[in-house]
Order: sequence, then structure tokens, then C-alpha cells
Amino acid sequence: MNFPVIGDILGRVTNCGVDVAVREAGYLFKYRTNVTVLKENLEKLKGVLSRVEDRVEECRRNARNVYEHVSKWLDDAKKMKEDLELFLGEEMQKRAQGVCFNLPFPNLYYRFKLGREAKKKSDAVSELIKNGESLETRIAPLPPLVEETDHKYQIFESREKVLKDIVAALKDDTVARVGIYGMPGVGKTTMMEQVRSQLVGERCYEEVAFAVVSATLDVKSIQKRLGKDLGLTALDKEEDKLERARLLKRRLNNNGKKVLLILDDVWSKLPLADIGIDFGDAESFKILMTSRKERVCVDNNCHRSFKIELLNEDEARCLFKQHAGDCIEKQEIRPLAEKVLKECGELPLVIRAIGEALKGGALFEWKNALEQFKNFSPLNIDNVDEQAYKTLELSFNLLKPKETKVCLLLCSTFQEDAEISMDELTRLAKAMGYLPDMDSFWKARNRVLTSVKGLKSSGLLLEGRYEDTVKMHDVIRDVAVSIAAPKELNYEILVKSGYITEWPLAEETCQRYGAIRLRCNRTLELPRIFECPKLQTFSLINDGNLIGDQIEVPNTFFGGLEKLKALEMRGVSISTALLSLPNPTNLRMLRLRVYKLELDMTTLKGLGKLEVLILGGVTQVPLELGELRNLRVLDLSGCDGLRVIQPGVLSSLSYLEELYLPRPYIASTSILDELLSLTRVTTLEIHLPDLMTFPDYEFCEKLDRYGVLVGDDGIYCGGGSATAIGIHSETYVDLKGGIKVLVERAESVRLTGIRHCLERVFYESNGGGFVDLEELSVRSFSKLEVLEVSSCGFKYLFSVSVARGLNQLQHLEIKKCDAMEAIVGNECNGDEGEIMDPVIFHKLKSVCLVYMESLTSFYSERRKTRENLNSNPAQSLFNEKVAFPALENLCIWKLESLRCIWEDEYHIENSFSQLSSLEVQQCTRLENVVPSTMLKQLAKLRELVLRGLPNLKQSALNSNEFHGNVYAKLEELHILGCSSLRNVFSPFVAKNLNHLKTLQIGDSEETVEIITTAGQGQEETTDDIIFPQLTSLELRNMPKLSSFWNFGCQEQHEEINVELDLCQPQPVFGKKFLWNDGSHGFLGLLEVLVIDGCSILKSMFSCSMARCFQQLRVFVIRLCPAMEEVIYDDEGGKGGTGDQIVFPRLKFLKLETLPKFTGFCSANYDLNMPSLKAVGLVRRWMVTMSTNISELVRNLDRNSGIMESFASATGGFNDVKPCDDINDELMMLV
Repeated sequence: MNFPVIGDILGRVTNCGVDVAVREAGYLFKYRTNVTVLKENLEKLKGVLSRVEDRVEECRRNARNVYEHVSKWLDDAKKMKEDLELFLGEEMQKRAQGVCFNLPFPNLYYRFKLGREAKKKSDAVSELIKNGESLETRIAPLPPLVEETDHKYQIFESREKVLKDIVAALKDDTVARVGIYGMPGVGKTTMMEQVRSQLVGERCYEEVAFAVVSATLDVKSIQKRLGKDLGLTALDKEEDKLERARLLKRRLNNNGKKVLLILDDVWSKLPLADIGIDFGDAESFKILMTSRKERVCVDNNCHRSFKIELLNEDEARCLFKQHAGDCIEKQEIRPLAEKVLKECGELPLVIRAIGEALKGGALFEWKNALEQFKNFSPLNIDNVDEQAYKTLELSFNLLKPKETKVCLLLCSTFQEDAEISMDELTRLAKAMGYLPDMDSFWKARNRVLTSVKGLKSSGLLLEGRYEDTVKMHDVIRDVAVSIAAPKELNYEILVKSGYITEWPLAEETCQRYGAIRLRCNRTLELPRIFECPKLQTFSLINDGNLIGDQIEVPNTFFGGLEKLKALEMRGVSISTALLSLPNPTNLRMLRLRVYKLELDMTTLKGLGKLEVLILGGVTQVPLELGELRNLRVLDLSGCDGLRVIQPGVLSSLSYLEELYLPRPYIASTSILDELLSLTRVTTLEIHLPDLMTFPDYEFCEKLDRYGVLVGDDGIYCGGGSATAIGIHSETYVDLKGGIKVLVERAESVRLTGIRHCLERVFYESNGGGFVDLEELSVRSFSKLEVLEVSSCGFKYLFSVSVARGLNQLQHLEIKKCDAMEAIVGNECNGDEGEIMDPVIFHKLKSVCLVYMESLTSFYSERRKTRENLNSNPAQSLFNEKVAFPALENLCIWKLESLRCIWEDEYHIENSFSQLSSLEVQQCTRLENVVPSTMLKQLAKLRELVLRGLPNLKQSALNSNEFHGNVYAKLEELHILGCSSLRNVFSPFVAKNLNHLKTLQIGDSEETVEIITTAGQGQEETTDDIIFPQLTSLELRNMPKLSSFWNFGCQEQHEEINVELDLCQPQPVFGKKFLWNDGSHGFLGLLEVLVIDGCSILKSMFSCSMARCFQQLRVFVIRLCPAMEEVIYDDEGGKGGTGDQIVFPRLKFLKLETLPKFTGFCSANYDLNMPSLKAVGLVRRWMVTMSTNISELVRNLDRNSGIMESFASATGGFNDVKPCDDINDELMMLV
């Protein structure tokens, strides 16, 4: 019998070469293995897909727009997942296991087919997984680093010119390094902040990275600080210095964006290459540094350096009055105030400090201040100004009460430029006994916060980078350490910010120190006994992360520390060394954080007076810890591997006020029962398995600060909020009792998976609710700043009354709530349901609505009858019942029922007036994004993303009805997958887009031109359309695109496509785009130009237009089947020998899949690309040309000289690379 299937397979095998034959046979015999591998890859893909989706959602919560290639990967991955699940279904495998022609044979054909397809799909999904893993660290552009500057700072006339000159230098393409120098306290850092604020505000730089250098240069710290701001997370894990430098260098040089690196407080020549800051031929980043000396700026090769001078006499007097108050105008105080001001030496830092110290002071206080100036005895301190120290010491002496002085001195015991948290400061102050009348930690914290507030207002402390931290100016710190501490505390302070490799303390010098803080590495060898009789606080920090990096602490090391009260050891192996403490009951605070805690827990038993215990690395909490009866703070948040807390430990700690448990550790019922027996707890961080185990009302009501996580889906809550709660539950629960208290008072709330359980909290349902709802609306959620709701099944989120009480809400994210119809619900019947005044969300800055199938409106208008319902089917998302005066970012994603965003008659003053970013995606029924009535209110819009809107026809960008100044501040525009748009801009809108920097348009089947031609009866604008700031232009997958702007075309729009085939070739860009004077052209700043998938384009631009692209760096043309040449001759062949068209900055050129391509330019011009570094030429598309590489390049550029050197070696000339080597670089830039 003939078996055609077998014969076919065998024929294919025998007719192939050996390698191919083995491969083909393998499909048949290894089909099970191929299927198994495919299944494994599918599971891997699901994992990567889940992680990337989580990162995308995180970015959107933080109002960051996701890269387009990330969105494309997500689409591809989801499609691949669906295809594989279908492929691996039962039907195909049943066929493979079945019979053949009713004989007891397996079906070989289907086995062969299954094996082959499984192998091919497995290879494809492996590549997809690899690409997805590379995306996980770079999902979206980082937000620019913008910190609020001191609102009291004012730009004085003498400094206005300096500010302008510095900004101008950083905008100058010929300047790469700028320095700011001046004496301590003169205002260098403040000037730097003003410069940064202005540059970022003007969007001159897309990313800003900041690092403090300081006198003790720490390359690792600088690298990590810059890496963090640039989103280079790999630096945190990398221990090798050279590898960190390589990663940072690659990030800076291949970034494709303009980056400003700020290096503050530089003291000497920087080893920039060691850090990873290597300019080479990079043009995408610049350095701004501050230093005390001009010589340092010169040594660091600053192209421009600017000195910050002292204030002039009038400016100093104005600043002094601003801080000291009107009392200086009193007749009896005025002469004294003039003398005091003179002593301040016209230094802003000193003037602020003294002014605040004497603010509202009586006559005797001013006299006393002058007397102290006379008695000042300066110390011999390098690099300081005597007058500054004299005045700052006076400022310190005038501080009241004493706790404020002590608070400042404690801040000086932290390392230079440290971010000092309020928790650390409070714990240290309490442990040192500086707050003896504070019998609880919450009282002590309030006292510390009060002192810190006064010190910040006096200019002696600075705002930290984070909400709950402060920083200390180096001059203030020097005064505190050198002058104030010895007098006030009767001991000296030693802080080593840099890494030490040898023990820095001689026996004779140890006698005078009361506070020591050291940083070291594993090479440090500790003395057998540390003799330091005055020492009260000691910190030794080793940054090594591995067990082998730890420092061994001798068992007798603490034998000479009789007065020790606070001890911190990180990265050490301490074993039984604590037993050597001569007076263990003196110790009040102990902090041990290492990779793996090597500590005999029995050594804790003797620390009977310990109040603060912070542990990291333990896996279980033994019974011995329960003997610390006086413990007030137990922080185990660094014990991610914690598995067991022995029964009876927590219940023994009857004085405990603060408990921090690690997030991975889920508290059991027994642990919770012990916790409820503690009556003093006011701060709690805990992870509970479910709401059934939640603490009762009485316990929760006492909590002032909390971070509570309920459920086990890995959600994160908090983000720095003092009161935060996250709940995940897929069963019906009722939020009442203790949970109700915490939700109402929380600053941050995240809810996921909840079904039908929030009616009683967020709105009054017909089935009942809080009887004091109106009171609830006033006091409930009054502190709520962040609310995230996911996968919940309720119909509305808030009642009107509750919504009016959300006075602090800043971020709102709701996703995957399919049943939700409105955010603010109004279910009342009758006229009482109407609201007259709108609900105003005063502080709401960010709104993100994702995957909401039923949502049609933010506020649900009451409808009296079915006729009303039928007469108004297209309810808008925003109507005049809600207002958002502070909203900056609005993200709308996949709202299937949404027809329009704003109603036509939306006229609430200032609502949406701050909106800067609008992203609308996957709303398939949406027809109009912005009605004409909203244009004035969206005057600050900087970024607009429209994606996946197949029915969109109007965006107020493409209408000829608007002749006003619309979208005047728009900088980024992305329109993708809007298939019904025939054009993007009207000429009247296009001419106003003077700030547009990025334009991306793609996946639009009906788009025929970017700028529409005026219709019949309308005048064509004669104004130039320039796009003067545009740096990136991408046109992708628009098969009907005929031109960018068909200026002056007499044909009707419907005839354009037909006429193009009959007429002379149309370039994408024509001559009409030139400026009138010809010196600057249309798209004159364009750096990136990508044309992809535009089927009927025959050429790119004319010869005259080509001369405009002086800034072009990246040029890509692909998948354009009608493209014949890049540059079209519009000058009748006038070019002669020696005439050139120059692309002076073009580095990357890629031409791919252009079957009709005949050459770069048919005119008689020499093409010059002096900066070209990489050429992508895909030979398979050449149908009218030889595939010989030299001929290919000759036709690309006949006269530039590229051909000979490129053809002579596969690597090209100098640094020019072939196509396959530059894909990654192109992706980063494109």
C-alpha cells in the first residue's frame, strides 16, 4: 500500500543536505520535546508579560507615558500568548496521537507538522521573551527631576544677569561644562536650583541627574546617585567600579536625549572617566557643577565659569528686613540692626540665619547679639570665612529652646549631605536622653518636628529630597561640629563620609569624642578594644552586601565604651561582642543590619534599658527578645526572610509603641492576638492575611501612623505616606470597625479585587449606610492623598458628600472595574438629587482610568425618565457637575462605552487649566477628543497621546474652524491607530505649534496628508508653518499618505491619490516650507526622522528643502514600495560639479525594503555626510539595482567618498558599522 504522507516526509528528508535532513527528521521524532519546550516558553512569556504589565501600570500611576515600542511589545506578547494557547489546544495533539488511514499507525504527518510548528514558535517566543526582559528596566521616560525651590528666595538685580548667562551657556551647543563658584553661603546651590528649574520648565533637557560630590570624593556614591535619577537600576546591584562606569557611560552616550548632569559641591578635579562621564563625541549631555573655588572649575575644564558675588548693600538690607521683620525700622533698634547687618558680611545664608534668630527681638536682644560678635574667637579651620562662622555661631547661640540647639547638633552627627529622616532623628534624640520630659515616642517626634520646622525657617536646615527628610548645609554643619558641639555638649563629633581602609583613631584622640560615625569596606581591621570613655553614639557602616564582605567585630571590642547609648552596626559579624559592653544597661538604641545576622540573641538579655531595636537579616525572633521589657520601638522591616516570631515575645513588650514587620511576613492570628494586648502601640506596619483577622475598632483608633496590607496579591501601598492601607479580597466583605477607621483616615488607599463591599464607605446605597453620612463627608478621607482601586465590582465610587470631603486627594487611579458607571454617583430620586454647585477636586493632580467597560461619566447625572435616557445617549466623561482646577495628568485607557470626554457646554472657570498631559487610548467609540469650547482651558497642554481610536475624526487639531492660538504650548504629540483621521493639522493650528518637539503619527489607513489643504470657500494661510522646535518626526504605516502639506493644491481631497499617479512625483516636504529669508527652514531643528510603511510616497524632499536639515542625526526610511529617491530635483538640474547638499550631523542612516529605489538623489549634487557613523542597507530590497555592495553604496552616494571605504571592509570606514550592528542604537534613538 502507498503511504503518500510518509513518502512526502521521506522525500523531503532525502532531497535535502545532511544538516537540513537532520533538522527535518527532528521535527518528526522530537515533536514531544518541541511541544514541551514550547509549553515552558509559554509559561516564561506569561511571567515576563505580567512583570512588564505591572511596570507599565506603575509608570502610568506616576503620570509617565510608556515608550511606543513597549506598547508594541505588549501587543505582540498578548497575541503570541493567545496563539500559543490555541496551538497547544487538545485538537492538534489528539490528531498527532491518532491513527493514519484507519491503520494502527500514529499520524506521522501531524506529528511532523506539530514538531515543526512547535520548534518555530518556540524560537519566536524565545526572542520575544528576550526582548521583554530587556524592556523591564526601561518602560517609560523618567520624569524630569524638578524639586520645589525655596519660595523665599528672590532673584536680586545683581544676580539676574548671572542667571541669564548660565542658562544661555547651558543652551549653547558649543558649551559642554559650566561651573558656578563662590564662597560658602553665598548662594551657589540656590542659583543652581534656579537654573535647573528654568531649564526644566522650558523643556531644554529631557532628563536631569543630580549628585553631591563633597570634600570626601566617593565615586560609587556619585555613580549610584546619577544612576538612580537616570533610571539605571543595574548600578545598584553592580559592585565592580569599572562596570558601573561602563554602564553609566553607555547610558549617557547612547541615550538619544538631552541630559543635564548636576554635580554640587565639587572640591577638586573629578575623575570623570572613572565615574563613567566620558564626553567623547557625545552631544546629548552637559555638566553643571558648583564649587567654592574658581580653580576647581578650571581644573575640571569648564568652558564657562560664573562667580556668585556677595549681595550689594541694598540687597543685603532688603533680605535682612525680609527675615528680621519690621522691628529693624524702630528708631532705637535701627542703628543696632545696621551694625549687625554689617557683621553678616553680605552673605545670604548668614543674613537669613541671623535675621530669623533676631526676628521681632527686643532692644536688649540686639545689644546682646552685638556683644557676642565682639567676643567671638575664631578657630583655625581651613577653607572657611571667619565672618561667616562668627555670625553663624551667633545664630546658633540665639536658638530657642534648648531642644532646637540639640536637634541641630544631632543632625551634624550624620554624614555629609545625608538625607536625615525624622524617624532616625527622633530615635537618636530620645536614646541620647535629650528629651527627658517626653514620655512617649509620638510626643518626642512632635517635639523634633517642631524644632526642625524652626531650623528650616531659620535657614539652618534645608528641605530634603523626600517628604520626611532634611539636609544640612556644609557650612552650618562645620560650625556645629567645630564650634557649637564642644561648647554645648562638652565633646567633639567625628564623621567620616568617605570610605576608610584603616582605623582612624589614635588612643590619645579618642578621649575627646562623644559621637563617631564611620563608613568603611571589608578591608578595615578593628582594634581589639575600643577605648573611648566619652563616646555616647557610635555608627560603623560597611556597604558590603555579601557574607564575605562583612567585618569581624572582636568579642572584646566594646570594652572601653562606658557611656555608649546609641549603637549602629551595618555589614558586620558581631557574634557575642555585645557581651563586652561594660555598662550594657546604658544602651538605649541598637541598630544591626547585615546580609545575614550572625548574632547570639542571648546577648540581648542584658540590655534591660534598650528602647529602640532595629534588626535586619534575622529569620526568627527568639524568646530572649521578650526580655527587653523597656522596648518602645521594634523595627524588623529589614528582615525579608523572617519566618517565625516565637509565641509570647510581642505580648511581653508591654511598653511597645512602634512595631514594623516586613512586608513578606504575613501575621498569624496568634501574633495579632498578642498585638491587641499592647495598649501603647501608635505606629504599625503589618501584613494581614485577610479582613477577618483585622484588629478591632478600639485598637485601630489609637494608631497615628500605619501601613497595613491585607491580602496576598503582592500589592504595594504607602509610597511614603504616614497613613496607608492596601486591601485585596475576592470575597464579599463589609468594611466596618477597625478597617473603617483606617480607610477613612488614610493618606493612601489601594483596593483590588473587591466586589460589592464599599457602598457603606464611599456612597450611601439604597440598602442603608452610615447614619451620619453628612458628618462622614466632612471628616472621612480628609487626609486621603492617593487612592487606587482595582478589579472592584461596585457601581459608583463616591457619593457627592464624600467626594466633596476629598480635599487632599492628589492621585486617583481606577482600573478593571467593569461594573462601574460613574466615579461620583447620584442615585437620589426627585429634585433633591440635583446638585447646584459642582464637586471640586481642589488638589487632584493625576487621574488614571483604565479598562472600565461601563464607565461613561465621572459624575452620574440623575435622569428622571426613560425618555431622558434615550434622548441623551452620549453622556460625556466630564460635565459641569465636577471641576478639576489642579489636574495636570489625565490618562484614559480602554473605556469601551466612552463617546466624548467633555460636553460641548463645559464652562467651569479654571477647571482643567493646569492640564499638561492628556493620554487617551483604546476607546473605540470615541469620536471627538477636545471640543472647541475647551481649547482656552487647555492652554497649558504640553503632551497629547491619542492611540487606538478608530472612530476619531476631530481633535481640534484638524479643524479649519479655529483660527485662534490653540495648543500653543504643545511639545509632544503622538497619534497612533486613529484610522479615520484623513489629516492631523489644519494650517491655522499648525502655524501655532511653535513649541512642538516630538511628532509621531502612525497606523492610520485613511490619512492622506499631515497638514490639511484649505477647503472650498476657505483662504489658504500665507503664514509660514515652521515647527521651529521639532526635533523628532515619525510617520509610520500610512499607506495613503501623499505629502506632509500639499500647499496650494487645486484638486479636491478625494482626488489627491488618483492625481498623484498621473502627475510628477510629489516629495513629502516641498519648497513652500522655507522661511521667507531662506536662512532658517521648516523643521530646522529636526534630529530624528523616520518614515515607515508609507506606500505611495515617491520621494522625501526637494533639493532646496534638504538644505534645512542641518541638525538631523537619525534618518530611517523603510517599507515604502513606491519610494524612488530621497531627494527630488526641484531645481531643474542646476546643480553643478562641487555643489553640495550637506547633512553635517547625520550619524545613523537606514534604508530598508524600498523595491523601486534608484538612488539617494538624481540631481547633480555632491552629498556630504561628515558625521556618519552607521549605515543600515538591507540588500534584499534592490530590484532595479545590482546587489553588489559597492554599486549599492555608489548609488546611495556617488560623490561623498563613503563608497570606497565602506566597500573595502565589512566594518565600513572609521566607526561606520553595517546594518546589523546598529539596530540597538537606532532603537534607543528612534
